[in-house]
Amino acid sequence: MGQNTEDNNKIFKITDIAKMAGVSITTVSRVLNDSDKVSRKTRKKVLQVIQSVDYVPNEMARGLVTKSNKTIGILIPDIFNGYYAELTTYIEPLLSEKGYSLQLCITNSEVDKIAYYINDMIRRRAAGVMILSQKIESGELIQKMRNSMAVVSVEGDIDGVDCVGVENKKGIYMAVENLIENGHKKIGFIGYEFEHCRLKKRVEGYQQALEDHGLEVCEDYIIDEGKRKDKNPGYSGMLKLLQLPDPPTAVQCMNEYCAQGVYMALIERGIRIPEEMSVSAFDGQENTKLLVPSLTTAAIPLRDLAREAVELLIHNIQHGNPQVLRSVTLPITLKIGNSVRKMAD
Repeated sequence: MGQNTEDNNKIFKITDIAKMAGVSITTVSRVLNDSDKVSRKTRKKVLQVIQSVDYVPNEMARGLVTKSNKTIGILIPDIFNGYYAELTTYIEPLLSEKGYSLQLCITNSEVDKIAYYINDMIRRRAAGVMILSQKIESGELIQKMRNSMAVVSVEGDIDGVDCVGVENKKGIYMAVENLIENGHKKIGFIGYEFEHCRLKKRVEGYQQALEDHGLEVCEDYIIDEGKRKDKNPGYSGMLKLLQLPDPPTAVQCMNEYCAQGVYMALIERGIRIPEEMSVSAFDGQENTKLLVPSLTTAAIPLRDLAREAVELLIHNIQHGNPQVLRSVTLPITLKIGNSVRKMAD
């Protein structure tokens, strides 16, 4: 039984399956739940219809099929960046007090792994999935997620789902402006994976701040370390800036993960912070408060980010993914440390 071309983008419901198979909704529900109250012949017919349209049961449709379990999948790119560990630490107790358990999935930002874990959550009938800082371009996969479980994207690039984010461009702009106000004119920028929307906005914030203050954007000062692998992009990026004939006097890091690598590179080379190189970052993690000297950073309200994401997800579990998408953007606060030197006039 083949699927009609006109149905390629249709989200099939249990009522559609029942109608196509010529059976009741109750019968389809029994097949989905592997009940022994359905004859072999009827079961085969229903399963053929399900397979032909790639139907995924909508576990949020109350009373039609067995309710989803109390598992929430959370997809993160990696565990090297303390940002994800801290944010997950704030998310877990908020879900736990609502009776949900967390399943952590590390994707390394690989398309195949992202798809695998999402499909795995669907097969396991998870109540929902929270996707942190991931890019998903497959409309088919997004549709399948929405039809199967509650979905929320946190600081991600995913069309068609509710999202929670922060003022990425404005946050970096504020941090770079602080460097400029402290007399720095040669300011580098270190990051990675600039193609991601939220990260691209941070680059734009850096460039905009320079342009608004009449400073030239030097392409040699912008370091994109590409895909994160086994080395810290801040470490390798800082070494590249130091090798320039005319290196910057300050560096703006895309995030505090990069800043940690920058500190390491500078300390190894015997370059003092901030006397010989000023460093500014973005994130506001607890663990980077241990850096010496203390880091000037555009801080994300991580606890608020976790709370907003959980509230959206729980709402979608209870009411289904909305047709009118919701987007929450949280403000950034510049926190001044001791990592930025004021240049002499």
